[in-house]
Amino acid sequence: MNKCNVWEQDGGYDSDDAYYWIEENSFKRRFSELRVNNYLDIYVKRIALKAAPSVVSVQIYSGGKGICWGSGFIIGCNSTVDTQFESTIITSATLLRTDATLNTLMDDLKVIVILSNGEECDGEIEAYDFHYNLAAIKIRVGHSLEFARLRHVDDLIMVDPSKISTPGEKSFQQHPDYDSDLFRLVPGIKVIALGRYYDDEKSNIMASPGEFSIEQCRFDCKELLRSTCRITRCGIGGPLVNCTGEVIGVNFFALEFTPFLPINIVSKWWKHFKKFGDYCRPWLGMELSNLFTIKVCIWERIIQKFPDIKKGIIIDEVTPNSPAGSAGVHPDDIIIECDGTVVNSSLQFFDLTWDKVGKEVELVVIRISDGSRLKLSMMVADIGPNQFNRWPLR
Repeated sequence: MNKCNVWEQDGGYDSDDAYYWIEENSFKRRFSELRVNNYLDIYVKRIALKAAPSVVSVQIYSGGKGICWGSGFIIGCNSTVDTQFESTIITSATLLRTDATLNTLMDDLKVIVILSNGEECDGEIEAYDFHYNLAAIKIRVGHSLEFARLRHVDDLIMVDPSKISTPGEKSFQQHPDYDSDLFRLVPGIKVIALGRYYDDEKSNIMASPGEFSIEQCRFDCKELLRSTCRITRCGIGGPLVNCTGEVIGVNFFALEFTPFLPINIVSKWWKHFKKFGDYCRPWLGMELSNLFTIKVCIWERIIQKFPDIKKGIIIDEVTPNSPAGSAGVHPDDIIIECDGTVVNSSLQFFDLTWDKVGKEVELVVIRISDGSRLKLSMMVADIGPNQFNRWPLR
């Protein structure tokens, strides 16, 4: 599988020209400079305004020079003993790194956070993780701040030919394992990418409407999902919200679509850091996908051998000498159970293995090649710095 490359995304530039173009222009582009975002309907405006108070602009300086702008959102606000209020902002670690190949912070780094009312605050980097490309910034102000409402998502989509809708029926009927507390992602459901732009002492909310897409992002980070929203780099680290203004993901940048990391993963990452002061990065040594993303010809072979299999996750690649490789997992295997729990989707599997670093999990897999059903034991390892996901540079 070809990996995403920042220079290939922008096309036609050599590295020096492209870096200059990124530095000098791309962070100062509003969403509205893209034609698809020129005209927002009243529905989009209402949702954007509802979520706007928690959306901030994040400006990065190094050596006294402005390097880049991004966005973020407030996830919590607590009073302190000195009558101040301390708030935490989630954004992307892309804004903090030196370049795309080094997992290091910029030298002499300064973070400025600009609130919805235009108030500027000094930001303190509380946590950052170059694997999931996340950062938590702390600010202190003299008043309370409104924070975002978060909603975990359910990425289970069953491909069941017996459930084809007839005229008058809804597509993607609710499945038995659906959790009503989760926001259900189905192809075509409306979402909005938000960001904040600051210029001429004005703090402006930006919005790009779109839909959830089942297409793969083709980035290293396989937990990323995809929307058809079109943002500029000024929106990196901003929230993706649903139809009620709840945050369902953190946005990153690509030219033709917007990758986002589901808020389920962001929440787990942040809660683990707050509790233990370090980062949890489970490593299995395999790349996997939801079944709904695979080619229809592969689906046909699965149905021929396993007609009752409608959900699970399929293994795309297995790294040699990895936990998955040592356990006997093969490419094109389908994981249907983990520690006795039926596996519905990749996000659920992530949740089942997240806190199992250093422990074994028991898997049930089906093998398309010979039609067998296997029970395998797999150790969950901790990922090393040389195995971090690669991310396009800003």
